[in-house]
Amino acid sequence: MQEATYYRFLKGSYFDSTLESISRWPANSSFTRLSIIQDPLPPLPGNTKSFAQPIVFFSSRPLTILSLSPSTQLVTHIRLRVPSRQLSIFIATLRPPGSATHFPSLTYLDLSTSSINGSGELEGVINRVGDGRLKHIVLDNTGLCKGNDGEWGQLGRTCALAGVKRMREREKALKAWTEAEAEAQKHSQVNANVNGPAIAQERRPRRGRRGLSTATISLRDFPAQGPSGFPIALDTQQTARPSSAAKIRVIPPPPCLLSLSTSLSTIDHPLSAELVAPHEARARSDFAKGWFEGANQLRDIWERLRQSQSNGVRVVRFCPEHNIEAADDTGMAAGLVDMGKSGIDQYWDELTDIRPPVLCFAGPRGEDWTGADEWPGHPDGCGHRIAWAVWQDNL
Repeated sequence: MQEATYYRFLKGSYFDSTLESISRWPANSSFTRLSIIQDPLPPLPGNTKSFAQPIVFFSSRPLTILSLSPSTQLVTHIRLRVPSRQLSIFIATLRPPGSATHFPSLTYLDLSTSSINGSGELEGVINRVGDGRLKHIVLDNTGLCKGNDGEWGQLGRTCALAGVKRMREREKALKAWTEAEAEAQKHSQVNANVNGPAIAQERRPRRGRRGLSTATISLRDFPAQGPSGFPIALDTQQTARPSSAAKIRVIPPPPCLLSLSTSLSTIDHPLSAELVAPHEARARSDFAKGWFEGANQLRDIWERLRQSQSNGVRVVRFCPEHNIEAADDTGMAAGLVDMGKSGIDQYWDELTDIRPPVLCFAGPRGEDWTGADEWPGHPDGCGHRIAWAVWQDNL
């Protein structure tokens, strides 16, 4: 199987069948790059009205299947361009803890020409694609920012604070699990006291599919710990809710985005040449301001969690390499590692200097590029440069 797989279509009808075909491929370590591009249809002679791309008449559900399939588990670079199609919602859906992640090894994502509805949708992409590894995002001509006041500042804050939403989603799931676990332990204790050990043993639920509301499995590799590191049992004698010492807090991960490439305006409202330079400077300034505001908020959250840990609250962090699903069949602790383990000081210090990602507004070089200037307007580290080195083209 080739290391880089490239498809280019004019008709949208081939899009779904191609995704379905790739999703059925077996896992292969040499399949690391994928490019699927649908070219816009040429306008009909004399027709001034635009017509929707054929892809709108077909389902993009195969894209979700592809993002979770074994064949793409090791893919690091993806370029997926379908004009005006809202693709991000199919690869940024919320997954239950312990389940498969969308393109878990992805570090580079290009969704140019598709539709991205603001910073909130971008936040979902950052959080749910790549399992914390996504470093370069290219969103040329997606309508991400339309030039509204405060839009670039909000985008900067969103990029810096994207991990906070991921933290809250995971804490919510952990809270539901710990409360269900405490309730199960309480009822188990009551049954043992009333009916005796034999009957209590007889009423233990059988192994099988269980939801959070009926979970009875503990995190065996993740016992609740106090300041001394010794396990803390849930308080089931007084209440079904876990004690404060058994609460689990999750640290929002530091931002890992290194570059963001997008357009200064939508295709329908292009900027005039004399307004490009000042608008670009304003966008960079507003984005950086919003980014540092978000970074400061993130530092405050980290400092509060560090204090909470010193007060006996159990604190964990995201770690994609830490897979304990074999020891925890609830999947609740998959991808988490306890801050009570080694390396804690170094991890806390990761927020000392958070730099904003490189912004690039230059767009693709295009197929008509002559090569007179190798990097016209593209800053060092931008996503376009990376793409040209990977796919050896000017798209």
